[in-house]
Amino acid sequence: MDLDEAADRLAALREHLRDAAPRIGMIRDARPDVIEELDMVMAFVEPHRRTGARFNLALLS
Repeated sequence: MDLDEAADRLAALREHLRDAAPRIGMIRDARPDVIEELDMVMAFVEPHRRTGARFNLALLS
């Protein structure tokens, strides 16, 4: 998808995880780890917004 759109969606996901505080994980709540990873992705994505670049995100578990 367009990098600018991806950045908006990632920011919305991070905000939802922070505000709604859903539990992620069976044994322990991995939500803080997921938020930290989203912060790292956003730090990489943000400088490249509005450049016409494309973004592909793969989620592995």
